[in-house]
Amino acid sequence: MAPMMIIGFVMQAQFLSNDPSYLTCKKHECQSYSGKECKVHTCSGSVTFHVVNFRTDVAFVFFAGGFDTPCVLRRSDPIGFSNPNSPLYGHLSSIDSTGTSMKVTWVSGDNSPQQVQYGDGKSATSQITTFTPDDMCGKMSPAKDFGWHDPGYIHSAVMTGLQPSQKYSYRYGRDHPSSGSVYETLDSGGECGVAYETYFPMPANAKDKPWYSIEQASVHFTVISTEHDWTEKSEQVDLVLFGHVHNYERTCAVYDDECKGMPTKDKDGVDTYDNNNYKAPVHAIIGMAGFTLDNFPNEVENWSLTRISEFGYARFVNASTKEIRDSFHIIKGGI
Repeated sequence: MAPMMIIGFVMQAQFLSNDPSYLTCKKHECQSYSGKECKVHTCSGSVTFHVVNFRTDVAFVFFAGGFDTPCVLRRSDPIGFSNPNSPLYGHLSSIDSTGTSMKVTWVSGDNSPQQVQYGDGKSATSQITTFTPDDMCGKMSPAKDFGWHDPGYIHSAVMTGLQPSQKYSYRYGRDHPSSGSVYETLDSGGECGVAYETYFPMPANAKDKPWYSIEQASVHFTVISTEHDWTEKSEQVDLVLFGHVHNYERTCAVYDDECKGMPTKDKDGVDTYDNNNYKAPVHAIIGMAGFTLDNFPNEVENWSLTRISEFGYARFVNASTKEIRDSFHIIKGGI
């Protein structure tokens, strides 16, 4: 037997046998006596769920038969969160190369503007956005149907006038009346990339610009969406660097599993991609600093030009011998 939490569909489930006292019936209670003898007794157990506040009532169901042939034994009344509109899940993101501004983004069930307060009495009012099932892909996708739940309202506000190497305290949302908040209320203080784009807006003028770059000190960061539809005539990149897989691999100029352009050798024998006649991006996996190395599959795809399973780093130099194991050039605009 297992209890589960449901909101139209299963969110979490646990076997009651996770509580050893349930199987051994250490927690028991007599339900019917015959004289002094107990004729019917019941056993009880308990499990603990971590339930995230997503502003929707939940119910707990006790059932037997497993997921293949479930038989509902008991169901609780709907249980609501004590404050479904609480501002939650705040996170910070950089918005430019100056290092003097930071964006705070959080989620709330309230669609009225809120504020972030920071530093010595400074504040900024939030911009609000959200998304609906109509924004999701497909006609009958899980994101539109049984997988949908209300995302709430995503608030973003920018803290400006910050100084490098300084510590700042901040708070966001709303507070109790007379607690110093601007707002006198009782508030407690198939996705198509829609969810990520709404929760994590990029610091670009266009809402759906799928990449941006910033500079912090001597490091130049380029951030790109992996959920964007990189179709023909959309914004493109010349070189894509990946991690996660623990080896090194370089491709031709590849799109949709097909080589669109091959490099040529320069006078030193180095592979050179001429992107003045752009065909597709070059992809390189640079996961050579992983805990362990990954082996390559035996079959070699036609778009894979170089495969090296050795420890190294992003200059494409072997970490042990300092030997250059691979190098290539990308030429664009005569450079």
